Amino acid sequence: SCRTRRGGFVILAASLSLVILALLFVAPYVLYPGVIRLFRPLGQPDGDAETPAGQGSLPRVSVLIPAHNEALHMRFKLNNTLGLDYPPHRLEIIVCSDGSTDTTDDLVRSFEHRGVRLIRNEVRSGKATALNRLSEVANGQLLLFSDASTALAPSVLRRLVRALDDERLAGILAEVSL
Repeated sequence: SCRTRRGGFVILAASLSLVILALLFVAPYVLYPGVIRLFRPLGQPDGDAETPAGQGSLPRVSVLIPAHNEALHMRFKLNNTLGLDYPPHRLEIIVCSDGSTDTTDDLVRSFEHRGVRLIRNEVRSGKATALNRLSEVANGQLLLFSDASTALAPSVLRRLVRALDDERLAGILAEVSL
């Protein structure tokens, strides 16, 4: 009789432990979207509302481009990014020149009149440092990191914004197509 009670207690304790572990693993996926919705700033749309023009609810996006000696690619990259199907007033483009010694900085400066910003690391610090600096100065609600040698499809921002309306997602890793 004592063994039966002890065996029942062990089974109960094991079952309770499994339930607690399951809750620890599942709770963040269930609770996180609700907490985010709860703490959304007042007046910020849910992402479901669209204006007739389809641009009123679009978030501000910062396209962040780390670069070291990317003069060969920079003109194409900036023209490609400026040509995206996204409202220009909702788009911010920032290049971090990481100790470039070629004409990368001059090429980026030639796009300043079109709203492109240049920040410069005088000493080469590496891609991670450049990405961190870009993140610190970006004003967008969404950040898109893109290499200077990567071309973006015209519809990429609208598709990414639409995908990120899904509150279960916190980020997206793009696929490279050649």
